[in-house]
Amino acid sequence: MTNQEAGDIVHGGPRTGAAKRLIKKALQEAARKGQLRYEELVKINNGDRRYFHDDITAVVVFLDHESPGNKTALVPQISIQGCVDTDRPSKFTILQDGVI
Repeated sequence: MTNQEAGDIVHGGPRTGAAKRLIKKALQEAARKGQLRYEELVKINNGDRRYFHDDITAVVVFLDHESPGNKTALVPQISIQGCVDTDRPSKFTILQDGVI
């Protein structure tokens, strides 16, 4: 997928789940190239899927320009594990007491 396509996917939907949507799109493309349906591809064992695609990682970073520029602003810090629909407090908060 091109950078423009990735940007359109992220920009065209809610922030939540943006990386998951990118990965799904990449897997759909891998399935298409392998002459499979997406549903068939995801049922293949992980070790055997290497014939259709390499490892895929997606990280989406939003740079908010609306912030007042206050470097000591408190922001929620969470950790999100890929393909898991839950989040939890980040362990990195111990580094700076949650202040960025």
